[in-house]
Amino acid sequence: MYPCWHGGRTGAGPDVLPRRTLLNQQVGSTCPHILPTYLAPSNGTPVFPLILIAAHPEMIKFSRTATYCRDMASCMAKYPFQSRQLLMDMRQWIRFGVFSLLCGIAALLIIAVGVGELLSGAVPTAVDSLSGAVSADFPVEGVQIPVSANSRNTDSSVHGWLVRGRRGDGIILLVHSLRSNRIEMLSRAKFLNEQGYGVLLIDLRAHGETPGDRITFGLGEAEDVEASIAYLRNAFPGERIATIGVSLGAAAIVLSKHAPRLDAVVLESLHATFEEAVENRLRLHLGEFGPVFSPLLLWQLSFRFGTSPDELSPINRIGDLNAPLLLISGTDDQHTKVAETERLFEAARQPKEIWVVPGGGHFNMHAYAGKEYENRISGFLERYLRRRN
Repeated sequence: MYPCWHGGRTGAGPDVLPRRTLLNQQVGSTCPHILPTYLAPSNGTPVFPLILIAAHPEMIKFSRTATYCRDMASCMAKYPFQSRQLLMDMRQWIRFGVFSLLCGIAALLIIAVGVGELLSGAVPTAVDSLSGAVSADFPVEGVQIPVSANSRNTDSSVHGWLVRGRRGDGIILLVHSLRSNRIEMLSRAKFLNEQGYGVLLIDLRAHGETPGDRITFGLGEAEDVEASIAYLRNAFPGERIATIGVSLGAAAIVLSKHAPRLDAVVLESLHATFEEAVENRLRLHLGEFGPVFSPLLLWQLSFRFGTSPDELSPINRIGDLNAPLLLISGTDDQHTKVAETERLFEAARQPKEIWVVPGGGHFNMHAYAGKEYENRISGFLERYLRRRN
């Protein structure tokens, strides 16, 4: 067994050990403090130097064809030609590694931008498809609502359906979820109108019939809600106004400037923060490590929309609502967790109510819960919206 050298000092051992000695010698068992050590080129073939923090039997088995050196200088002195070649090869591999890393980063950015473009892309629906969803016994009036001149939507008009109700019973704005349209809210409109309420169903920008270049995840959609509420105020003076919004529609309601002037608000499947909304969806599609990619999507908000995740987070604005509030969430919703709904509830003003639907997911809660949904909504609106003589 070769003697040890200590902490870079020469000690009693040689500077270079012939490679054959590594076949049967467990240097680590007698020299556990060797630090560092190197593997030199063997048989004239350049290889990388392997820095061993502490010699170990398994590492020695791996390095049985190499020469064992105490330091790089010893290896270079023993094999000057091979060492020069080795350093040249090392530089090439380092360049290749850096190039590969940069290519990988560029590819990730391109993919992230592509995904961002896909998610924010418009979802138009043909007029015939929308009209075909309405039955003859449910008369709707097509409306186009002008949006303010300084709107982010240059086409500046919101398309929707108006169904009149009994005078004095109030009117309800219905706002659909992401990548959907007003048809999603049609069943709600029918049962609400049967109870005497007027209803306005709209397509948010870049959805359905409403023009728009891209979805803005609540930022521009809030302007559509503002315009719709202003339209109802002018068209039905003196009527109380409520809103029911789902997911993106709920976020647009909370983020709108006119939200504090509403008389009742129902929010379904609403995320607390924009970061959580992105992370939850990445986790669903990519697994537990999906959220590590969320920064690649979130950083695009600034150059795409000139905003930040904080500005798109309903929990920062829900306290501005000065109206009775009903929050609805499902126990099985993986897009918006119940814990988020509970945090929103804590941040909201009184009066407020919360309903967590057993087995409910991120889908049409009216279709899922049926009669119970109608009873909950009817009771809430009866308490806070309908005028009593």
